[in-house]
Amino acid sequence: MSAYIAQACTIVHKLIDAGHHISDDDLLLAITAGLPHFYDPFLVSIDTLSDSEYTLELIIP
Repeated sequence: MSAYIAQACTIVHKLIDAGHHISDDDLLLAITAGLPHFYDPFLVSIDTLSDSEYTLELIIP
């Protein structure tokens, strides 16, 4: 999982370096959308979070 997240972050940094704006929400969406189905319980649990709780620091410790 850490390699998957690191790869997504690397891609985001490359996009930012190329001049694109990538928000934390965009990164979280990309990471969670690419998870295998056995992470569905985790995805359901984060759906219960308020917008202020749905942060990179909480989802990716």
